[in-house]
Amino acid sequence: MIRREKLTPGTKALSGIPGSGYLYCGRPSPFGNPFRVVPFPDCRDEMVDVYPREANTYHSNKTAVDAFAEYWTGKRVGTVTYPEGLRERFLIAARRAWNPKTGITLLCYCGPREVCHTDVLVAFLEYTADRKEKK
Repeated sequence: MIRREKLTPGTKALSGIPGSGYLYCGRPSPFGNPFRVVPFPDCRDEMVDVYPREANTYHSNKTAVDAFAEYWTGKRVGTVTYPEGLRERFLIAARRAWNPKTGITLLCYCGPREVCHTDVLVAFLEYTADRKEKK
């Protein structure tokens, strides 16, 4: 089973322990979304160009997650370049955290009803697992 949930102090303590079933994927981990959300009232969902140091800032979770999904495919998005080997490092970390009884839970600060970049990571793990089973 592969799922995601909101980070709690108890689950953060378990994250990274081999076989715990928990993997922290929020910032500042290597698997955190490099695209930040800064809500502005009366603004459209597009990239904020007001803050030059924060060029990769978006107005909503959805636009930040959409940018992460594109980034996760290996593309450069804005000023953020995809680090070589990130997907492979993520798979290694997920295998290490995997619990045979409970599977894996990806942890982030987003609430359960919020769109979150870990939804992209869950889909990636499910896709990878399906491909592995078909071989």
